[in-house]
Amino acid sequence: MIMQARAISSAAVIMALLAAGCSGEKPAEMRSLKITGTVQLPEAFEPTGELHVEAYHAWTGTGELRHPLLFIGSFTAPVGDFSGTIDYPADAGEGLVVYAWADSDGDGVLCTPQNATELAGLTEVAGFPADEITVELNLNANCKAPNWFFPPAR
Repeated sequence: MIMQARAISSAAVIMALLAAGCSGEKPAEMRSLKITGTVQLPEAFEPTGELHVEAYHAWTGTGELRHPLLFIGSFTAPVGDFSGTIDYPADAGEGLVVYAWADSDGDGVLCTPQNATELAGLTEVAGFPADEITVELNLNANCKAPNWFFPPAR
């Protein structure tokens, strides 16, 4: 009985490997992107905690399936001037949007009922694709996700 179960299990593994190897799809071409930037904060905001920086393709898909904000990578840095690197699939979308929020209480969560004062901001990057970009982020909106900023309201 055990031998029969092992044979069935081995056959299933072999079939899965063959299916994966014969799929015909080549892996996505990955590119590295260095993001550096500065953060503008309101005067009353004390620059403490971590900055959560996220990069998105501005648009992806075609026709009725076209939609904004395809997440491609993130990193954290001290609040203030920042730098980080992400890897992204080169052919997955178009344009680049960089979003960030200041984690003032250090809990790793953008706003909670106990703390609704964490600031966020977003900028659309011109001249993408590139290997390095520099952005300026104005963090001036409390508790806003990237889709609040982009695409802009008409």
